[in-house]
Amino acid sequence: EHVSTQQRMDLLLTWILLRVFTLALGKMKEIMKVGICCTISHEGPLFNLDLAAGFYIGIGQDEGDNESGDMLYNLAEHISKDFNQDNGVSVVNEKIIELMNDIKDDIIEMNLCSLDNEDSYNNFRWKVNSIISYMNVPLVQNLIRHLLDGSDRNFMEMYALAILPQI
Repeated sequence: EHVSTQQRMDLLLTWILLRVFTLALGKMKEIMKVGICCTISHEGPLFNLDLAAGFYIGIGQDEGDNESGDMLYNLAEHISKDFNQDNGVSVVNEKIIELMNDIKDDIIEMNLCSLDNEDSYNNFRWKVNSIISYMNVPLVQNLIRHLLDGSDRNFMEMYALAILPQI
């Protein structure tokens, strides 16, 4: 099967994007490590949350803009239109940013992720896991889109390989 230069470039960019997804996912999981929940250091949750947000949003992304940016935020903005989930900003991006801000403001800075309070720590973990779930939505939507339109099998495989290990 002949693959054009543009298709190769698109595949490479998609692979890079999915690799960045795994980095952001890893940083979100680091946030929940017991013992560092409320520490403020280069290993603490604020640092990892900032890294995860940076990986997710990227550089040059304008809120709700489908044209600027190149990372996961932009992927969610593009695919949300196909699934009627774009109200200026994709529903997924609204939820992820809201939850990231909740973790930063309400939980970490207010010391509500303390292991001394089981309810607050469980709420902290629930919010982190919710972000991880929402981060998967654009990947699943892209997989569905590629399956339905019969587009390049390589894209289908990449999205499937990004999603399946988490199930």
